[in-house]
Amino acid sequence: MKICRDCQFYDRVSGQVAPGQLALVDVCTNTECKNPVTGDVVSCGALRSNECFCGINGKHYKKRPLETTTARDIKDNVIQLVK
Repeated sequence: MKICRDCQFYDRVSGQVAPGQLALVDVCTNTECKNPVTGDVVSCGALRSNECFCGINGKHYKKRPLETTTARDIKDNVIQLVK
């Protein structure tokens, strides 16, 4: 099953869902799935429900590579407190 959240083009951005109401929105950053009029990113739900874009089968889906955490990454995230 192709789930947008597992795709390399998936992102969450702050967007207006109603007048005066902001929320995190799941969007696709694929250049072929942008709004054809404005060029803005479009919500994953809208793209998957329209066969002209990604469609229910997720024709632009690309599996996101697994992120690996190394010991160096963990060390760089450590904050040392000094008296």
